[in-house]
Amino acid sequence: MTSQDQDFPDPGQGPSRGFSDLLAALSVKQPAAADITACLDAFDDVAPRLRALVINATNDAAMSQDDIFALNHGLYILASRRDVQTFQPLLRLLARGTTPQPVRILLKVRFDLPRILANVFDGDLDALLAIASNRALAPRYRISALEAAAYLAWKGTIPRDSIHAFLRTFPVDGTAGTENEVVGSWMMAIALLGMRDLAPLVYRRMTLSHFGVLIAGRPDFDELLDCAEIDPTDLDLLKTFGLSEIDDAVAEIARRGGILDEDFLDPVPDDGRAIEDIVVELLTTPRWGPDIINACLARIRRAVPLLRAEVLQAAATEPLSRHNHVALCRSLYVLGQARDRRTCQPLLRLLRRPPQQLSRFLKSMFPDLAGIIVSVFDWNTEALFSLIEDRSVATMARSYLLSAAAFLTFDGRIARERMTRCLAAFDVDSLGDDEFEQFLVRTWICAIAMLGLRDLLPRVERKLDGTHSRELQKFRKGSDGAEGMLQEILTNAEQNPYDDEIFYELGSGYVDELIDLLSKHREPFLCTNPMLEELEEKPQRPGKSGVRASNPMRNVGRNDPCPCGSGLKAKKCCLAKK
Repeated sequence: MTSQDQDFPDPGQGPSRGFSDLLAALSVKQPAAADITACLDAFDDVAPRLRALVINATNDAAMSQDDIFALNHGLYILASRRDVQTFQPLLRLLARGTTPQPVRILLKVRFDLPRILANVFDGDLDALLAIASNRALAPRYRISALEAAAYLAWKGTIPRDSIHAFLRTFPVDGTAGTENEVVGSWMMAIALLGMRDLAPLVYRRMTLSHFGVLIAGRPDFDELLDCAEIDPTDLDLLKTFGLSEIDDAVAEIARRGGILDEDFLDPVPDDGRAIEDIVVELLTTPRWGPDIINACLARIRRAVPLLRAEVLQAAATEPLSRHNHVALCRSLYVLGQARDRRTCQPLLRLLRRPPQQLSRFLKSMFPDLAGIIVSVFDWNTEALFSLIEDRSVATMARSYLLSAAAFLTFDGRIARERMTRCLAAFDVDSLGDDEFEQFLVRTWICAIAMLGLRDLLPRVERKLDGTHSRELQKFRKGSDGAEGMLQEILTNAEQNPYDDEIFYELGSGYVDELIDLLSKHREPFLCTNPMLEELEEKPQRPGKSGVRASNPMRNVGRNDPCPCGSGLKAKKCCLAKK
């Protein structure tokens, strides 16, 4: 900061507070509203210093954490005043998006970058579109440039013909993994701008691979396109996708204070208690209910570090105590709802523990652990596959991981080619008739079928030929001689490539409605699973003889996954037989 004070000396009639004081006030995680207002009041004098922070970041200048905070907050201030001189330095910073540095620097504003770019746009459309089309850059920056251009075209700031020509020739073929997010923004731009003549390009792209980012399939795209045509001036429709202008820097900075690594959760009323007390109650109460869960969600940004610490402790503690086990399970559910990516690697380290140390934990989390892995996934594909392909990892853990990888492939977050290689080379022939090994085989078959990988069917048939398991034979032929589960799932995947229902039936979709999810347990919100509890061997009561009778279908809803592990809903499997 002091070097910049020499470049921009205080003018004689400057603000009552020094420039260094104003910048220092922005160099904290959550600046006070009065300090932001003071910067806005002295904007003509403060703006050169805020631009200098962007220029320094572009020039690889070393930036402290304080400078990064000041830069992020300064961008909101510059955007709210439509400072067009910020546009070119900001584009130069985004153009360096092939390295981790810009990602770290722009962490706080990354979801508002389209709005910031639109506000400071200086008329250089070619420079903006060059960022959007540069496949060497990080997807987040390409998306920001593309969505800013879409908003500017909707507003009439740039010619509609220019953005139409750009979208028509935008490179969308051959994308995989995180690039599919860019394709999702391309589809969204076409729909929001009501460019129906480009819809055939979208439909063609949809047929190339499974796609689940932003607009998951043709019906949703068509609905959005219809809405844009009915009312082309509907700003609320654009706001739904985070596209609007930044007018109030104070409100915007307050809204982004203490942001998680993902989008905001739906707001829940805050009950006023200290977050530490809420987390302690969440992790220790014998029966946790909706009240304590909602209290935690209301303060989720402050709760996440405390809950993540439980996962870190569990990953380093041997063995897990009963308290550690309960606290870990509950923490993971909430962290999954929060989409906390920093939980992913500690969770993967935990799953590398010896199988005998994880048995109770893995059974308690059935079938939701796959969905939690999906929800906290940090894009480190190889870390995930290294566990899936490691035979020393607990078999049930590999099943959860493989199920999560299947959904992440469907959702476009894992390259389809990488998942196909994993399934083709999977060590399924070494798996025997053990209950958990058979569960892993079922997960492998379901992944192939749900992703529509018909080329791998001969390998599946060979495995089914070599087993006498009645559960596995259900994949080949139904009990009534009808088409087996394998062909049923595969046909559905081919005919409805954007249908995610079966993934959610198997527990591998995102954790979204936490209370609804936990209400499926036998004792409300208790972190144990009723299906596997009923199947476990139970000690006899004193004075009783014989084998204790149990009903594995007790408390299993018609639409719940069948506890036999077949992958079907209960109403289509064992419940139907009963």
